[in-house]
Amino acid sequence: VVAGWISPTELAETVEPLDQVTLDDVSDQDYLLDIRGQSEWNSGHLASAHHIPLGYLRNQIDAIPRDRRIVVYCQSAGRSPIGASVLRQAGFDNIAELQGGISRVPSEKLVLNG
Repeated sequence: VVAGWISPTELAETVEPLDQVTLDDVSDQDYLLDIRGQSEWNSGHLASAHHIPLGYLRNQIDAIPRDRRIVVYCQSAGRSPIGASVLRQAGFDNIAELQGGISRVPSEKLVLNG
């Protein structure tokens, strides 16, 4: 037995599942948070999204409102659970993940920067 080891079963019991939403579920009241890198952001993002790359999220956490649901997304939903974890550690509790990431959003709904 390794000291400090948590079994997958114990971990599953302590981690609250992340709400999965589609773009149709997102309202104007939600705070869309894009945690992808700059080049990914430039290649297309949601018009109402706010951009804070995952690596900068802890340092910029105070820029995120605490009175709205935070819908976090990345390219394909690989990084968004990490971003949600950072938000939870900072005391946010109303968090959802854009199901499948932005890769599932039709390109005509994206804004390009670049």
